[in-house]
Amino acid sequence: KTNWKLSESFSFGGGKSFKSAGNLAALLGADEDDEDEEQKRDEDARAEVQNSIKERAGRISQILFVYAREHPEIGYRQGMHEVLSYILLALEMDLLEQAITTERNSWRDNSTSFGLLKNKDSSGKAAHGGMAGVDSSGNLVVVRLLDQTYILHDAFNLFEYIMTSLAPAYDAIPVGDEAAQSILEEAKAERGESPMESMTSSIVSKIRFVARDEQLFGHVLYMPVPPQLYFAKWIRLMFGRELAGGMKNVLRLWDAFFELASARASSEDDVPV
Repeated sequence: KTNWKLSESFSFGGGKSFKSAGNLAALLGADEDDEDEEQKRDEDARAEVQNSIKERAGRISQILFVYAREHPEIGYRQGMHEVLSYILLALEMDLLEQAITTERNSWRDNSTSFGLLKNKDSSGKAAHGGMAGVDSSGNLVVVRLLDQTYILHDAFNLFEYIMTSLAPAYDAIPVGDEAAQSILEEAKAERGESPMESMTSSIVSKIRFVARDEQLFGHVLYMPVPPQLYFAKWIRLMFGRELAGGMKNVLRLWDAFFELASARASSEDDVPV
């Protein structure tokens, strides 16, 4: 005959047995401690994410401030931060991929050499790739394209170059772009068009005469809303808000844009883009 009291014997899975209510209380207390630690880890993770967001926003603000100072004819316009954010994201993803590849190669080299580090420079320190700097004459020497130290510089240069083409969409003309300036000024003088309106006319014309899409042309032409009202957001943000599937699809579309622009720039014939 089995004689036991509920308050004296508690059996759990895994072969563990707690002989008193005091031991059960200790177990429950341990569970509470685990919950407190898990909650603290979650709070620390959320705080780290918020700090990362603030740091990244500070980087973007710094670049936009410098751009506005360097280009007062454009300054800062709403939407520029979204274009810059994608540029910075692409650089961050490339740097992350580079770091993972370097770590993987280093691990493989170290494994095949029985722990002897091969990835060292002449000073005996582990090499992490080239760096950007200046030579003895003071000239800038860039040894590699991707460098965490100069990520803001790279993002600024890419953003500045892209904005030379996007400027008309912001109703502005970059200084030094005489060709675009003369065309847009003539259009404005003849028809009173703004740079965005001129760009809209060019896009609608390409839909009909380059893409030869009469159905889309008619749809755009006879809509009750003027095309420049929704074309403006599409062009200024480079379709950053129009694509389903998230940031990866946006970056894929941008790759196509840049490939077409490069083909047009390098081609002797006029490649319509």
